[in-house]
Amino acid sequence: MLAGAGVPVVEIMDVDGAAVDACVGISHRTAGRRMAGEILARGYRHIALLGTGQAADHRARKRMEGFEAALSAAGLAPVARTAYAGGSSLVKGREMASAVLSEAPDADFLYAGNDVIAAGALLHCLDAGLAVPARIGVAGFNGIALLAGLPLALATMDARRAETGWRAAQIVLDRLAGGAPNGPLREELEPRLVEGGTMRPLG
Repeated sequence: MLAGAGVPVVEIMDVDGAAVDACVGISHRTAGRRMAGEILARGYRHIALLGTGQAADHRARKRMEGFEAALSAAGLAPVARTAYAGGSSLVKGREMASAVLSEAPDADFLYAGNDVIAAGALLHCLDAGLAVPARIGVAGFNGIALLAGLPLALATMDARRAETGWRAAQIVLDRLAGGAPNGPLREELEPRLVEGGTMRPLG
């Protein structure tokens, strides 16, 4: 229906896969691989995953696929994993961190599917007296400004939302004005690491 509607169609926030018309955003598999590389480069090796059980969250699934592929390439596998149902919350992040650390007390990094879960995990670690980032690191995904008041700035991957929206709008305007050709268009932005204070610095 979208392909036959005769109007510009721009899918945003995900460029993994074929677009109906145009797509703008990051590759979530790349974002997962890149975060895994950053974590490994900082010496963490016992990594637990805090993901989502929502089958429809394809972007989160792609990030985890990219993340685990990078671990596998380094000869590693997650030491524990858990997933949440429904919406994300700080409480769920706390509960998930508690669960994976009970299962794998040697875990030295918690990688969460989004910043809200990661923030809850961070709060659990701090309440449990675990030194962050020396003893254990935490990272999420999205780079949401709402979490700026945490005790430590969260390590995350910025999804480039503002730039994605701006470029998508520009594509629509250009096509309506006849200034851009119709047909498949894929514009990939690079996910941007935000180091924060929840993982060790390089070196």
